[in-house]
Amino acid sequence: MSDSSVARGMNLTVVILGCALGWFTGLLATPNHQKEQSRFEIYTRAISLFLSSYTLAKIDRVVDQLS
Repeated sequence: MSDSSVARGMNLTVVILGCALGWFTGLLATPNHQKEQSRFEIYTRAISLFLSSYTLAKIDRVVDQLS
C-alpha cells in the first residue's frame, strides 16, 4: 500500500469513529424527563456562554493581526 492510501484509510477511520462518538454522546445527553430537561437548559446556556466568549476572544486576535 502507498502512503496516501494508508492516510486515506486512517482519515476515514477517524471520521467514522468521530461520527459514532458524537451520536453516542448525543444519545447520552438527551434529556428524558422534565427535571433533566430543565438542568439540560442550564448546562446549554453555560456551554453556549463559554463557547461564544472563547470565539470572540479568538476573533479579537485575528482582528489584531489584520490591523
